[in-house]
Amino acid sequence: MKFLKLQYHLMIVLALLFTNLSHSQNLNKNPIEVDDLLKIRSITNISTSVDGKWVIYSVKSIEDDSLNKKETKKELLPSYILDKVLPNMNYSYKKRFWNLNLEENSIPYLLDSAKSEISQVVFSPNGNEIAYLKKVDGLSQIFKYDLKTKISKQVSFFSYNINNIIWNRDGNRLVFTTAIPIMAYLYDTTLQSIRNVANISSRDSLFISNYLHYDSPNPDGTIENIRSYLYRNELSQKAKVIRKIQYQTEAGINTAVNLSHIFILDTSFGSTPIALTKGLNNYSSPYFINRNKIIVNSTPVVEDSSLYGLTKSSIYEINIDSNEIFPLKQDTHFSYSIESVSKSGKYLAYQRNVLGKVNIPKIYIYNTIDQKSNDYLIEIDRNLSQIQFSSDENYIYFIKSGNGGSVVSKSRVGTKTFQNLTDSVDGVLSFSVLDKKIIYAKTTISNPSELYIKNLEENKEQQLSHLNDKWLENKFISIPVKHSIVNELGQKVEFWVMKPKGFESNKKYPLLLEMHGGPASMWGPGEESMWHEFQFFTGKGIGVVYGNPRGSNGYGEKFLRANEKDWGTGPAKDVLSYLNKTISEDWVDSSKLLLSGGSYAGYLTAWILSHDHRFLAASSQRGVYDFNTFLGEGDVWNIVPRYFGGYPWTNKIGELLKNQSPINYVQNINTPLLIFIGEHDTRVGTTQSDMLYKSLRLLGKHVEYVRHPNADHELTRSGDNTQRIDQMLRTYEFFYRYLYK
Repeated sequence: MKFLKLQYHLMIVLALLFTNLSHSQNLNKNPIEVDDLLKIRSITNISTSVDGKWVIYSVKSIEDDSLNKKETKKELLPSYILDKVLPNMNYSYKKRFWNLNLEENSIPYLLDSAKSEISQVVFSPNGNEIAYLKKVDGLSQIFKYDLKTKISKQVSFFSYNINNIIWNRDGNRLVFTTAIPIMAYLYDTTLQSIRNVANISSRDSLFISNYLHYDSPNPDGTIENIRSYLYRNELSQKAKVIRKIQYQTEAGINTAVNLSHIFILDTSFGSTPIALTKGLNNYSSPYFINRNKIIVNSTPVVEDSSLYGLTKSSIYEINIDSNEIFPLKQDTHFSYSIESVSKSGKYLAYQRNVLGKVNIPKIYIYNTIDQKSNDYLIEIDRNLSQIQFSSDENYIYFIKSGNGGSVVSKSRVGTKTFQNLTDSVDGVLSFSVLDKKIIYAKTTISNPSELYIKNLEENKEQQLSHLNDKWLENKFISIPVKHSIVNELGQKVEFWVMKPKGFESNKKYPLLLEMHGGPASMWGPGEESMWHEFQFFTGKGIGVVYGNPRGSNGYGEKFLRANEKDWGTGPAKDVLSYLNKTISEDWVDSSKLLLSGGSYAGYLTAWILSHDHRFLAASSQRGVYDFNTFLGEGDVWNIVPRYFGGYPWTNKIGELLKNQSPINYVQNINTPLLIFIGEHDTRVGTTQSDMLYKSLRLLGKHVEYVRHPNADHELTRSGDNTQRIDQMLRTYEFFYRYLYK
């Protein structure tokens, strides 16, 4: 026993020595710079052949596209000045699909040319062919690629964009979805089989009345002529007529009415797609369950205002020979969506979501053969995604998000236990199941994205790609250290602390408190979207602390719902509690605290600043500050009734929303604040930021406001890369003014 204790203590000492040595070596490396953002390459969309020989994955990169840069408005400055102050910078995203032979351990090769716009890749059932979508004259068409001959040919020549391709069991036909404009639905003769105008309900008749007489416009004619005239004005963009509740998109207004329908196509050259669905419904997510039956999701075109503008989705079964359709999963209170189907079609994994409520959607397994058997619930109180069945249909695999990481897990069908297959610290982005192996892309502390394969029997992981290794070789990486506090509700709240480059225990450093949006999001060491930003600030000598306050995903439904009717006070308590615990570590300079957050965290930034005055400077991006205006201008406006139980005019809710809106405490904000918004951000709307900025200016406070032209809510994740760099640098420069004045 004494020997075992001695051995244990020796291991601890060696581990500490190794950690200190690694830390010392890391200090001599270069910091992550802002333009290292342009070097990051990310892997997603992993799929494998049934024999496990081939894997295809996409790589997203950022590339110099200066030759295609839009012309700068010359009237801003004389050209001789513009040429000096405006560098010719333009960076665009490129996504390319790569094919890798796992058996031969060969070098990956491009599936198509480097300039091709490919959006989806699907292996045939026998693993010898690949179907993929590629842009041709602006429309997505189906191509078929032979893995033996490496020859590709186009097999569809459809008049509309094709999406969501799925092979049948025999590998000789494909089903797909396509979005059809309402005018095409009514008048395109090639779509006659899907038209069902005779069955238009009285509720829908006004919805499409203008479209029925489009060819006889006359402002002085009959009501049909007038409607036709008015519709011509819509077509020519003289008017945008809104007939639906959910008319806002991520980056603008969408008044178009499209119908999504299912078609089937023989993969032989020159075949004509045949419609499998019809009528004024939207159909999506087709899957084969046997040779002549598919299952699909279906949603009505017209929203139900009683469901907060949400559309309820049901699951239907379609006989492709007789075109008979009947519901499998349909309910007044729930929305159903198809997640996956097993190889033989025996099992269907579907998601059940409670409409209009804050909840974790439940995943069920349904037996399509024995339809009288009870559906099996996967009893895991976490968000599950990318559901896949093993080839023998005995196991299901999925990504489980929780406690700051996203792991691949598996569970035996019909049991209540599960097993994590990857490291819980990492963030798996995409995966595919092979026989006794899994292949996946993940974010780690030291690398934003690489491809890995793991032998499940030997529990051995092998890195297959080296997309980011080279440029990261001599870079300083700050290691997040996990901590936790317990809030007044008795809930454990996890957070991570990252020390700055050049850290010395006898010195004090600034600390940046970073907060996530959502509010139902989750951060951790495996969060790819924040990997660069965290490393950038620690490389500048600023410590970083971030965590998951109440209302975050990844900790169960009770934790998720803990911020209902309380977006401000409760979450702020959690955030400030783990800030206080970090400050107690002694290396933090409490006079140099910084605060930053975007989206919901923009809200929380403004809330904290109006109730706490310890911060030296702060940055709030694309936030919500007033719930009354947010209801009208945000495309996720239904967050208001979902989290707060009603609308501003609802009994007692109006007062609650007023008390929960940071704009009503703006007079208490004294911290210098930098506000960001994208001018095309209709996720939250620009009025939110306008109000906050103007109010602070009228109050004589230290505030600066940055509007990024043409940018939407996703600016920092997938927006213009010059603007992404601009926002990060402006934030650092703003903080620098107050840190080192």
